[in-house]
Amino acid sequence: MALASFSSIESVQGLFEWATKSRLFNRKLVEKRKDSSEMRGRMEKRPMFRRFVLEYLPSLPDVDDDKIKTRDSLTRAALAFFGKEDEFNTRRAKVLLDNADDHAWDIIRTTVLMPLAQLEAKRLNEVVRALKRFVAFKDGRPYMCDEPEMNDENQARFAQAINEADEVKPSVREWILSNWEEVKARERQRAKASRRAAGQAG
Repeated sequence: MALASFSSIESVQGLFEWATKSRLFNRKLVEKRKDSSEMRGRMEKRPMFRRFVLEYLPSLPDVDDDKIKTRDSLTRAALAFFGKEDEFNTRRAKVLLDNADDHAWDIIRTTVLMPLAQLEAKRLNEVVRALKRFVAFKDGRPYMCDEPEMNDENQARFAQAINEADEVKPSVREWILSNWEEVKARERQRAKASRRAAGQAG
């Protein structure tokens, strides 16, 4: 029902009917929460709301589960209406990839790098940056690149290094433990050359 019709409501009954016709209204959710402390507090302070929950909703026919609109279904309908499905799917895919990669780095930090006694917090971050910039994958196997990848969007996705048990794959773990010092050295060399070039340009 259009919002403009709200001005035509002339009774409490009409208000209740208008509210329940909204596509966003979920009767089962309201009934499920009616015994919560928050809902009881609202009903104590608002007689009309109490009447709506305790008297009006129970008087309605049983809810047809097939007709309940979920958040996902409403989102899809809105995206289709505004022609934004492709844009949404692209952004969503990127968010999922980023989240998976962030999770992978948390695992790599805590289970592979942090146990190395010589890696304090500052040096740990340096090693992570180096791995992101100088490591790529081929057929699931990591290898060291001659040139750094400075664009975050083009850096290797380390989510592929995590197995179904949510652990770093043994082959990747061994590779990191064997090569992290060389990778760090390349990153330090890159940073030094970058500072030198910036100084000459200034």
